[in-house]
Amino acid sequence: MTTRLLQTHHPLDAEDAFYAADGSLNVLVADDRARFVLRVKPDRVDVASGALACSLPTDIGATASAGSRRAYCLGPDEWYLLAATPEAGVIWQSFAAIYPTCVHSMTDVSDRDVGIQLRGAGARRALNSACPRDLDGLDTDRAARTVFDGLPIVVMKSGTESYRLEVWRSHAAYIWQVLTDAARQNEAIGDSKGR
Repeated sequence: MTTRLLQTHHPLDAEDAFYAADGSLNVLVADDRARFVLRVKPDRVDVASGALACSLPTDIGATASAGSRRAYCLGPDEWYLLAATPEAGVIWQSFAAIYPTCVHSMTDVSDRDVGIQLRGAGARRALNSACPRDLDGLDTDRAARTVFDGLPIVVMKSGTESYRLEVWRSHAAYIWQVLTDAARQNEAIGDSKGR
C-alpha cells in the first residue's frame, strides 16, 4: 500500500513559468507523475519489466516507455520510473505480487521529488551554469543522475533543446531560482553584446 502525505504542498506553486525575453529558454513546472526508484538484480529484469508493463532498459542512461510509463536506467541494477499519477497503486500492487519470486526494492518517491521542464536553445547553458555534467554528451532520450549546485538531480533529455529535471521537493525552489537567474544573466549578456 502506498502511503501519502495528508497534505501536500507543491514547492513551485508560487512560481510562474519563466519565458526568456529572447525566446531562448522556458522554465516550467513539469506535469506531476507517480515516481518510483526500483532496484532489482539484472537477471530478474524480465520479471520486473512484466510487472511494470514496460521493458526496463539495461544500458545505463537508456530510457523505455509504454503508454504513460517511462523507465530510466540509472545504474546496473537501478531504475527511475515515472507514470501517470492514477497508475501508482496498480504499479505498486504489481510489484508486490512478484516479490516472492523476484526480490527487489521499490520505493515510492512521488512525494519526495518534483519535476522542472527546460525548453529552448538556452536550456543546456542554464543547466550547465551549476551542473558539471557534460550535457553535450547526453543524447536525446537518455537520463543521468548528477548534481546541480551540489544538489542531487536526475536529468532526462527528451529533445535537442528539452530537459526534464527530477529534483527533491526541498530543493526545488532553490534550483528554480538558480535556473531562472542564469537565464536572466544570459539575457543581460546578450543585450550588452547587441549594443
